[in-house]
Amino acid sequence: MEDKKLIEGLLRGDKLCFDKLVLKYNTMVFNVCFRMLNDLGEALNISQDVFLKVYQSLENFKYETKFSTYLYRMSINFSRNRLKASEKLHQKIVSSPNGKVNAQQGNYPKEVTTTTSTPQNTVNEKEKSPLILEALNSLPLDYKEIMILRELEGLKYEEIADILRIDLGTVKSKLSRARKFLRKKLKGLL
Repeated sequence: MEDKKLIEGLLRGDKLCFDKLVLKYNTMVFNVCFRMLNDLGEALNISQDVFLKVYQSLENFKYETKFSTYLYRMSINFSRNRLKASEKLHQKIVSSPNGKVNAQQGNYPKEVTTTTSTPQNTVNEKEKSPLILEALNSLPLDYKEIMILRELEGLKYEEIADILRIDLGTVKSKLSRARKFLRKKLKGLL
């Protein structure tokens, strides 16, 4: 079913239409959140927050952009806000005189993939994946967002500009800088 028909159905009170929207876009939203946050639990929470916000504010959707663009924008913004909140909390803990934290890390996957390959390629990718992920996570947030949307989500430059509400030239220049940074960071490691 077309997004517009599902949205109109939901606005008329058909909750099944919302379920269909969630099923259609859940993986996309989760992948963006996971790639931004690099934390399975946080990505699940933020994904739910995104769909809750969509449900609560769908009557304000104006069809000026595609619905997927709207979801990408919300996923990026919610993830960005969570990262900023986590950073502020970390700064408070570090600056606290008696702020000891005993955090346990879960054994979460470092990357969500959906491709199949040969066993040798799988081994090679698993060896490279943590290095690439670490390099991606070391990017400044605005570069990381663009890299995720372009290289991992496969979006066009124009779509990225629309999602992030920045000029097309800015997308291209930040993407170029991000790639340069990653090449430098990964040189000799892969």
